[in-house]
Amino acid sequence: MYSLAKCKRLVPGWTLPSFKREALGVYEATCRALAAGDRGALRRALTPTEYAAAKAQLRAREQAGWARVEWALAPPRPDPGRDVEVVHARLVMANAKDERAGFAQVTVRVRCRHSFEARDARGRVVASGGGDGGGGGARGPSSSSSPSPSSSAPASGSSDSNRAVDVVDTWVLERFLGGGPSARWRLAGRLSAAVGSEARGRGRGGFLEWLASRKGASEEK
Repeated sequence: MYSLAKCKRLVPGWTLPSFKREALGVYEATCRALAAGDRGALRRALTPTEYAAAKAQLRAREQAGWARVEWALAPPRPDPGRDVEVVHARLVMANAKDERAGFAQVTVRVRCRHSFEARDARGRVVASGGGDGGGGGARGPSSSSSPSPSSSAPASGSSDSNRAVDVVDTWVLERFLGGGPSARWRLAGRLSAAVGSEARGRGRGGFLEWLASRKGASEEK
């Protein structure tokens, strides 16, 4: 409560409902930038440590021959009031005498559904999430039944339920308290938590964790 009270006093316009809406926006924009391989957007949205991890994941998928990754939040769209939960908050102060010379870190838990798949340069599906129609894990290189290059691929933003998985992500968002209105919340960390049974059945970590798992699978081959 102390840290949230500091946010209310030091972050312009801060309220808990508005923060949840902003947190969901950061979550969606970060996943979309990672799918697009937009390093500029990722540099702005992530702390240096998280950006280094994201770059490693991008390099791994490029080396694996992934030419395009499609990602979207699948219906139903998460409700910030219900599906974004603040689970922890703290202040990281560089100077105890200057409360603006520090950072606020707020840990949020996001419950939603993801739709994502990767295609090679010929348009063939090489990896996807939700191969069993929801709740299933990521699957690896596709079989001969994969769509041909001429097949119509679901575009980013597709609501194809066959590619949707239930997700519970726990992210740490960070904001510089001395930045005024121009400061922004950035991803500072991702936590692992087996909390999927709390809301939507077999939830699991989301898009970034899926890419990390595919990186590990590629390295084992």
